[in-house]
Amino acid sequence: MNVIVIIIVVVIIGLIIRSIMLGRRARGDLCAGLRNLRLDAQMAERGRPEERIGENWKGKSQGLIEIRDSPIQWVNVVKEKGRGGPDGGGSPDTHTNVYLVPAPTPSTKWHYQVESVRVKSVPLFGRVVDLLWKSNFESELVRRLNEDVSLKESLIRLNEDVVMRSFPGHGYWALISKQYPSSLFGAPCRQSAPSREEWDCYKTITAHLLECSGE
Repeated sequence: MNVIVIIIVVVIIGLIIRSIMLGRRARGDLCAGLRNLRLDAQMAERGRPEERIGENWKGKSQGLIEIRDSPIQWVNVVKEKGRGGPDGGGSPDTHTNVYLVPAPTPSTKWHYQVESVRVKSVPLFGRVVDLLWKSNFESELVRRLNEDVSLKESLIRLNEDVVMRSFPGHGYWALISKQYPSSLFGAPCRQSAPSREEWDCYKTITAHLLECSGE
């Protein structure tokens, strides 16, 4: 019996260490990728209050990356635990990059959300012919995004879908990509650093957000 207990404890400790190392690797790889875009990206010390932004949306924070001299000030790498196992059944753990933009948010506790929705020539299987922005509130921001043809064309070409959400009480909006790599055999999904074109799209979206927020 004691041997079984020891084995269980060792396995649990091993899983905890593996989770921590994967979190550090996800954050480290993202930070390096952002630096490759010539951004002043630095891994932040753990425990900052910004780590809580997005945790009730996409999982538990694995740590922050600070981007200096950028309207997108932080990236919170969060992990949502999956229901899968090493045999590939169920769903794997998912690491999501939550890009944080300091901007005025509504005082209500309600989360305002804006997201891109693809329009296909034929539902499900048709080619993408347009991209529309929708929200759960009336906003000048949605009108501006829908009128930005260049942004739409870039997102369609990149096969990119974006969601933004307000976080009242924190003074931030969060932006995420809904694009995840394929996961094999239950391996964790980790979003990679954005390409230059993807980052330019995020900057354009952020510019619309800040202009509508009066920044």
